[in-house]
Amino acid sequence: MGEVFDSFNAKTAVTVYPKLVPIEDIPLPSHSWLGDITVKRWIIEDPFLQSGVRDYQKGDPLNSINWKATARAQSLQINKKDYTADHYLMIYVNFDWDEDIRLPIDNPVRIEKGLSYAASLATYTLEQGIATGFGCNGYFVEPFTNTTDRMKPSIRIEPASSGQQSEYILDSIAKIKMDRSRNFRAFLQEDIDRGLTKTDIIIFSRRVTEKMEIQMARLRQLGNAVEVVLLEEDAGKVGEENVS
Repeated sequence: MGEVFDSFNAKTAVTVYPKLVPIEDIPLPSHSWLGDITVKRWIIEDPFLQSGVRDYQKGDPLNSINWKATARAQSLQINKKDYTADHYLMIYVNFDWDEDIRLPIDNPVRIEKGLSYAASLATYTLEQGIATGFGCNGYFVEPFTNTTDRMKPSIRIEPASSGQQSEYILDSIAKIKMDRSRNFRAFLQEDIDRGLTKTDIIIFSRRVTEKMEIQMARLRQLGNAVEVVLLEEDAGKVGEENVS
C-alpha cells in the first residue's frame, strides 16, 4: 500500500462574523429600552404619538411631565408615548474620533465593540419581527469596494424583516474595512438629504460632537427618534459628553 500527496493553490475566503453578546450586555439607554419587546413594539417611543398619562417614575425625563394632569391628580403625571407599526429601526456605528478622515482610527477596539453591539441588537430585533437596518461611515474591503476611488460609498442597509436580513447584516459587518469613507456628520447628512422619516435610530459612538447634535436634531424634526449609546467607560449615559 502506498500514499500519494499533491498540493495546489486554491483561492478561498473566510468570513468572520462579529461577536454576538447577550442583549442585556448592551448599554442601551434605560429610558428608551423597555425590557423584552414584541412584534410591532419598538425600542424608541414615537415622540409624536401619545396614549394618555401615567404616574411619574424615577428616571423619567422632566420634559415629559404633563402639568395639567399633574394638577388634577395632585401627583406628577408623565405623557405616555405610543408605538407605531410603520416605523423602522436603523442601527448606526460611528467610526469617528476626529472629523478629519485622513487620520487613521486610533482605537479600533472600541469600533469593534460598537459593531458587536450593533450585530447583536440587529439579531435580537429581527428575531422579534422588527424591520431593522444597519449603517456606518466606513466602507467595504476589496473586492466589494474599489478602494482606489476617492469617495467610497458609505454602508447603509435599508430596514427589512425578511429571514435573510440578519445574515445580510452580519455578512456586511464582516466585510467592513476599519477606515472611514466620510465623517459621521456627512453620513447623517445623507439621511437628511433623502428626507428620512418614521425611523428609530440608535447610534453607537465614542462621542457626540456639537455638529452631530445639530444633525440629530434635524433628523428628529423630520419625524425620526434618535438615541446615542456612548462606547466609552461610561457607556449608556446618553449625550452627556458633548465635544466640539
